[in-house]
Amino acid sequence: MKTILVDDERPAMQQLARLLDGDSRVRIVGMYTAAAEALNHISNLKVDCMFLDIGMPGLSGLEAAGIVRSIDPNIRIVFVTAYADYAVDAFEVQATDYLLKPVRPARLGQTLDRLYEAYLSKPQEQMTMQPAQPNVRCLGKLQLTDRDRRPLRWRTLKTQQLFAALLHVGDWVSREDLLDMLWGEGDGERSVSYLHTSIYQLRKLLKETESGAAVEFELENYRLELSELVTDVALFEKALSEPIPCEEGTLHYYESVLSLYRGDYMADLDFDWLRSTRTKLADGYMRMSLKAAAYEVSSGRFEQAAARLSALRERNPYGEELCLLAMEAWFGLGDKPALDACYRAYCEACREELRIEPANSVQDKYEQWNARFL
Repeated sequence: MKTILVDDERPAMQQLARLLDGDSRVRIVGMYTAAAEALNHISNLKVDCMFLDIGMPGLSGLEAAGIVRSIDPNIRIVFVTAYADYAVDAFEVQATDYLLKPVRPARLGQTLDRLYEAYLSKPQEQMTMQPAQPNVRCLGKLQLTDRDRRPLRWRTLKTQQLFAALLHVGDWVSREDLLDMLWGEGDGERSVSYLHTSIYQLRKLLKETESGAAVEFELENYRLELSELVTDVALFEKALSEPIPCEEGTLHYYESVLSLYRGDYMADLDFDWLRSTRTKLADGYMRMSLKAAAYEVSSGRFEQAAARLSALRERNPYGEELCLLAMEAWFGLGDKPALDACYRAYCEACREELRIEPANSVQDKYEQWNARFL
């Protein structure tokens, strides 16, 4: 659950943050000492709940709660205060809970249980939202688009590679490190000249996006300021980080997220520094796809699951869980030849590519399903 904390007493807010950090169900996405700042946050970014102090100077917590309701009535509010006198007023604005300072861990645990139960009770409402449309695509061929979503043409290969390096690092990077990432141990003076030319070309290209993105320079370091640029990787990683089960109300959301993955991370570039991220994202795609396939099988969508799993098996022909789900889908469709072919392909991949014997669990399940066809 994404949450923000609002309290003009910073030590109290930090103590609450430490308590919340110990619970994997909660992710703090903002901490504010003024209610007006928090209202600005929820006007622009989605949150699920907020912990709100009542007695603050300026806009009080109770006044802020009324505004929160008008911005997004689905945000659940928990008031945190040193005074019990406000309890009646708090529940008049439909607060989920009311905590007294100092907050006790056991009492906070009860609040989080209540919040999480409500969070899971509305999967349809939460997951029918479509991920934002990215204007930078890194999954597959690296691509940058303008405001009308038209692909921009890279002026040179090095311009594209420079953009990739700055985007991949995501922070300040020294000129020396940038030169090493892109040119290795080449001609030093010539490489510096190429770098300056590429930076000039990239700055011109970024202007065409009309997003405010820019290449910044300070003390021999460079950084890519994304501004309004949204990357498919950021959207994909955000979805992977949220423990959302795949079920009837969330299946469409899973499909939307998986559609972001059009290929491996910056698949058209070949640099060593890309590989660990490429592997991590590919693994995430596989895990999320298997969750979707498992739900499709359990809900009787065998044809849909079989198509999904067939594509996944091209990426990982020796995956045990993948093979078991695929065989179950083919069994559900009553397609014995496909079930046999799936099992044989798995066995061959294990023996020829991994030099190991197929997992006993796969062999046992195959024999069970095969016997039921007889």
